[in-house]
Amino acid sequence: MTLRALRGWERRLARERVERRLAAILAADVAAYSRLIGADESGTLERLKVLRRELFDPKIAEHRGRLVKTIGDGLLVEFGSVVDTLRCAALVGANQPAIRRDICSENSGQPAFDAFPIAKRRF
Repeated sequence: MTLRALRGWERRLARERVERRLAAILAADVAAYSRLIGADESGTLERLKVLRRELFDPKIAEHRGRLVKTIGDGLLVEFGSVVDTLRCAALVGANQPAIRRDICSENSGQPAFDAFPIAKRRF
């Protein structure tokens, strides 16, 4: 790239307005998903739907999060605040023993979300 082309590119970028915002990202993944799907695919998928509807979605909304993407057995959630991200992850994590005790039998296994904040970036 020539110096002239580089300067033209810099001028174009200077004219464009870039909007940035701070976002905290939470990733949640299902522990032992492959094993659970192998043992009982339809039951596992149904339990995941229930977990998401009754636990994860309300906690995301309660902490002003936005579901960005579902990826197989995982979720990416965006929050405007690191504090909200950590609170949501902590509450989901705190519910794991109750979920396992109430819904799971030792033979079936219960999908459990492992939620953790992964990044704080300016986009």
